This record gives sequence, C-alpha cells and structure tokens, in this order.
Amino acid sequence: MRRGPTLVELVLFSAVLIVMASMTMPSLATVRARSRGNSCVSNLNQLGLASLMYAQDYDDRFPPARYRVGGQTYSILHFLAPYAQRSEYWRCPSDPFPATRDDFLWIARRHGDPSYPPLAIESVSYGVNHAIVAPTGRPPYLLDELARPPDTALWYDALLATDGQSITWLASPRHGGFCNVGYCDGSVRPMHCTADTADSALVTVRYARTRTGESSYLPLWRVDRGPYAGQSELNGVIERDGKPLSAARAPAAPSHH
Repeated sequence: MRRGPTLVELVLFSAVLIVMASMTMPSLATVRARSRGNSCVSNLNQLGLASLMYAQDYDDRFPPARYRVGGQTYSILHFLAPYAQRSEYWRCPSDPFPATRDDFLWIARRHGDPSYPPLAIESVSYGVNHAIVAPTGRPPYLLDELARPPDTALWYDALLATDGQSITWLASPRHGGFCNVGYCDGSVRPMHCTADTADSALVTVRYARTRTGESSYLPLWRVDRGPYAGQSELNGVIERDGKPLSAARAPAAPSHH
C-alpha cells in the first residue's frame, strides 16, 4: 500500500517552497523595476522624437514652453500633443504622483489665465529644459544653434514642485537613484542623483494641488556628475567647452509664434 507523506516531509517541503519564494520575489521585483525603467526610456524617446518632428515642421526651432493666443496661454504640451498623442508617453510608470490637468490649470492661473485650453494628455511625469524652450529675451533655440546636442538635456524624469512663489520641475531619480534623461539628439541615458538633505534644500511638493492642497516636504535631488552636476533642475544649453550656458525661464509667454 502506498503511504502518504509524513508530517515531517510536508514541513520540509513547505520550508523549501518558502525559501524558493523568498529567493524569487526580489528577482521579480527587479524585473518589474527594469520593465518600468524601459518603459520610461521608451517614453522619453517618443518625446524627443516629437520635439524633433515639431522642429522639422517649424523651421528647425524647438517648441515654446508657453505661447499666448487670444487671451489664453498654450503650453508645450499643446504643441507636442499632435506628435505624441498617446497619454502614456507622458507618464512614467514609476511615478506615483504625476502632474495632472488640475495642476496645469493651477499653473495657468499663476500666469494670469483663468482657464486652460483643452488637452487630451491626462498627466505628465517629465520636465523640459527651459533654457531651450523658454530662453530669456529670445525665441526657443534652433537645432543648429546647439553646440552639443548629445550632451544637452531636453526631457527628464521630474516632479512638479513649488515653494509657494515659483514653479519648477525638479529632477526625480525614480529608477534606483537614476533619473532618465532624453537629449537633444534623441538619445536617452540615465543620470545619477544624490539627495541634498540640508534644511535649506527642502522644497514643498504639492500633489494634486488644486484638488486637495496636499503638500509634502522632500529633499532636493542633485545631479552627481557631468555638465549638469549640482543642478536639481536640468536647465542649460551645453556649450562647446562642455559647460552649461544656463538661461532663466521667460517670465511671460510671447504673443507671436
């Protein structure tokens, strides 16, 4: 007669299963994180391609960060939406708190606009290099004005933040301490960041600000190395000597294209 497993055998078998599961879970988590990171890289590739396609259609000039027409301000999202129509292109799967339509409306009101033009994009996880799309005192850059496109950031993993006065897109290293960055030549590479925990570096990050007003204090993340070293917001056009020529964002939207 065939006997069933003994209690000791069942306990040993269960222990083996538990050990195998404990060994497998970290691997699965790593695979999922890598998959999310790959999706983010793909998104930034799409945004870079959309920006370059826009430039090809508009005399090789990058889209403006803001553009005022008929009493309303249109953002760079409006200009690139026809080239990057899928909402998921704008959302990093590792970003739990992307900027939303309510946030865009809040920003529009900060610039004196009571409403925000309709936009199909639901949420945004990426910031743009304002030195390119909103340089002070001049239109956005032309493609051939960039001395080092492969080293000049265009789009990057970012978190919309405010200190109550100004609005900024802070680098957000959502991928194991790395922030994915899309460059002006269409390439995408990771950039390592380190948290600045000094009290003076704490910033107020408002999640879904117009819905709940909820705020959270977070440290700034600063780029470790390269031409953007020390920056918490990737803002600057890289010159031939490898140093960034920074330019503050324009205070108001232009009234002509």
